[in-house]
Amino acid sequence: MNPYSALFSSPIDVVITWASVIVWLGIGTAVLRIRDGLRPDPKPDLCWAAARSFLYLCAILAGVSVIGLVFLAWLRIESPFWLIWQLLWLAGVIAVFQVLPFVCVLLVGWVLVRRWRDKMPARSIFISVACPVGVGLDAALYFALLFALRGRG
Repeated sequence: MNPYSALFSSPIDVVITWASVIVWLGIGTAVLRIRDGLRPDPKPDLCWAAARSFLYLCAILAGVSVIGLVFLAWLRIESPFWLIWQLLWLAGVIAVFQVLPFVCVLLVGWVLVRRWRDKMPARSIFISVACPVGVGLDAALYFALLFALRGRG
């Protein structure tokens, strides 16, 4: 399955995925910023919380792909669970190839502008640069799963 084929081009699916990613990032950023505010460390940074929320989403999407790679492709376990997994995986594919790259560019751009203007902390720069790596890892897992399933049948 090609992530740019008609299967992944339904505008409704893309809109739902965009909305889901925005809701995830909004809630995740708020929760992480509140949690960071309870620590005695320096003032919590919104960009730091948003980038971590983005990376947590990338980790969840990677986990969905790894579950499919291990249990579906390699171990060939048959289960009705795969119907639910497939919905999560398809939404993840749309997110990885059509949503997260744009969000990633916005996050990295935000960090670069803030670094240029405000001299933001180095940890925010590091975590924001890790965002493209997370998207790349998710894309690599997609192609690994696709290759493993193609070799299977």
